[in-house]
Amino acid sequence: MDYSQFTELIKKPLFKQEILHLAQVALSHPELLEKAVEISAGSNQHGAIRASWMISHAFDLEHSAVLPYLNDLVRIALETPHESVRRIYLRVIANTSIQEVHASQLIDPCLRWMVSESYPVAVRCNAMQVVCNICIMEPTLAHEVMVLIQELEEFGSPAFKAKSRHVRKRLAKISFSQLE
Repeated sequence: MDYSQFTELIKKPLFKQEILHLAQVALSHPELLEKAVEISAGSNQHGAIRASWMISHAFDLEHSAVLPYLNDLVRIALETPHESVRRIYLRVIANTSIQEVHASQLIDPCLRWMVSESYPVAVRCNAMQVVCNICIMEPTLAHEVMVLIQELEEFGSPAFKAKSRHVRKRLAKISFSQLE
C-alpha cells in the first residue's frame, strides 16, 4: 500500500475492522504511520479522526512503534481543533510514561480540560488521567489535584465520577507516600 492509497482509504468512512487492518499494515510500513500522524494534524476533521483512531489501535497493538511519534501526538493533542483527536491522543499519552518535557507542556491544558464542562467527558477523563500520571512524577501536586477532582466529582457525569474515584485513589496513595 502506498501513500496515495493510504490517504484515500483514511478519508473514507471505515469500520473498526478496517481501521484495525490499516493499523496492522502501518505497523509493517512505518512510513504509513508517519503519514497517519501528518493526516491527524490536518484540518480535514474526518481524516484527522480516522488517522488518530488508526494510530491509537497501532499503539494498542505495538506501543514501541508509536512512541517515536509521541512528541507529535502531544503537540497535536494540544493544538487540534478536533475534540475526538484530542480524546484519542490523550488516551495514548495517558498510557505512556510521561516525560518531564511533556509534563510541563501538558499540565496546564489538561487541568483546563479536566475542569471545564465545555469539553466532552472523554476528553475530561483522559486529561484527568494524564494529570494523575504527572502527579506520579511530581508528587507534591497530588494532594492539590485530589482536592480539585473531589470538588468536580459532585457535578460530573457518571463516567466522570467513576474515573475521578479511580484517579483519587491513585492520588491518595501518592499523597500518603509523600507524607512518609
